[in-house]
Amino acid sequence: FLVNHIFFFFFKEPLSIGIFNVGHVAALILAASPWHIQFSRMALEANLSSFLFPLGLLFFLKSQKNYKYYYVVALAWGLCLYSYHAAKFFIPTFSLALLGIYYQNIRSNIIKILPSILLFVLLTFPLLIGQINQQDGSRATDLLISNLSLEQMSSVNDSIFYSPLYKLNYSLPKAFHNRVFYISNQFVTNYLSYWSPNFWFLEGGREITYSVIPGRGLLLLFLLPFFVFGLFKIFTSSINYKTKLLFAAWLFLAPLPAALTKEGYRPNRAASFALLLESISAIGIWLFLQKNVSKQRV
Repeated sequence: FLVNHIFFFFFKEPLSIGIFNVGHVAALILAASPWHIQFSRMALEANLSSFLFPLGLLFFLKSQKNYKYYYVVALAWGLCLYSYHAAKFFIPTFSLALLGIYYQNIRSNIIKILPSILLFVLLTFPLLIGQINQQDGSRATDLLISNLSLEQMSSVNDSIFYSPLYKLNYSLPKAFHNRVFYISNQFVTNYLSYWSPNFWFLEGGREITYSVIPGRGLLLLFLLPFFVFGLFKIFTSSINYKTKLLFAAWLFLAPLPAALTKEGYRPNRAASFALLLESISAIGIWLFLQKNVSKQRV
């Protein structure tokens, strides 16, 4: 319920796309989303991050006109870091992206922003101490793709032994079959899995608990063409260039936390996508309707 309200105000003004009613469409899509319905009814840590992250982003965009909103950003994102392991990676990296996009505005108000930065530091200091003392994050460490199992290490050694290069020199295969290459390949595979249409619109996740409806996608299938259309219009229309950069950064960074963990197609680890795909689909639907209504009036 609260996320739907954020969704509406998210499009009402700060994104500057000139479409004031798209917020209604976006909120409706989110309310009817199988992924959102499933997760909002379960006591998952990802639920809190899917609320706190967009809340912080909304007030960050509003803070470009009123620096006092940075206090809300610091509070929302500071608390978000405690919500789910994925947020511990996504929030800092996304914040750096926003710093690059809105650098001029942030730099000109840096003195006014310092108190909110201090608030964020104070909120996250206990979390940082816990990470340094290794009292927190053991579950996340176990799930990292860099934490290879004995079976995976055995697979790497088998690849070395059965490589055609092994007959020439036993050291040559190690240049192509090693821990770094194995982890890199796993990361790329995981990253791409979270951009698979099968994952979002057709088959869903591989965990029965989080798959919403087994054999069905996390989002409604009819949204797929509108998502493609919305994505195309965002980057080809006259929308504010900072808005384009914001969407580009969000699209690029959203799969990273999940891609760093073992196995792909895990809906509960894709909380960084919260509102993103629905937002793009809503823009696509509204622009499509706007274009066709204009033709009928002519």
